[in-house]
Formats: sequence, structure tokens, C-alpha cells
Amino acid sequence: MKNLEAEQQIIRLQKEHLEKDMNEKNGQLAASTMSLIKKNEFLSHLKEELKGAENSR
Repeated sequence: MKNLEAEQQIIRLQKEHLEKDMNEKNGQLAASTMSLIKKNEFLSHLKEELKGAENSR
């Protein structure tokens, strides 16, 4: 009976650890995604400015 309880405790701790890791990875993914979105917005804005400067020549 003690072995079963110990195994269940180990499984519960492993599950908690995996959930914590998953939450950290989700946060990192969200941060990376936001960074890429901001970079794409900046590049689009820069592209439009360059087009405008080219047309004004």
C-alpha cells in the first residue's frame, strides 16, 4: 500500500513539474510571437515609408 501511495505521489509531482514547464514554454512562445508581430509591423511601416520616399522623387 505504501508503494502505491509513493508511486502516486511521484506521478503527481511529475505532473506538476510538466504543467509548470508547459506554462513557462507557453509564456516564452507568447513573448516570441509578440516580438515577431512587432518586427513585422515595423518592417511593413518601413516598407511603406520607403515606397513613399521613392514616389516623391
